[in-house]
Amino acid sequence: IANNGVLFGETALKGAHFIELCTSRKVPILFLQNITGFIVGKEYERRGIARDGAKLVHAV
Repeated sequence: IANNGVLFGETALKGAHFIELCTSRKVPILFLQNITGFIVGKEYERRGIARDGAKLVHAV
């Protein structure tokens, strides 16, 4: 648990996987968030932060 952090690509994928797993097993989720947003920078864009973040948003 963290507060006001940024979301990295790896953590976005981990969150998306968790949500998909809960959905497939019909486990309800209470989703609370307190993050600044996605990490920015050319290196993170090259690694695909937009793609990974979109996967998380789509899963929600």
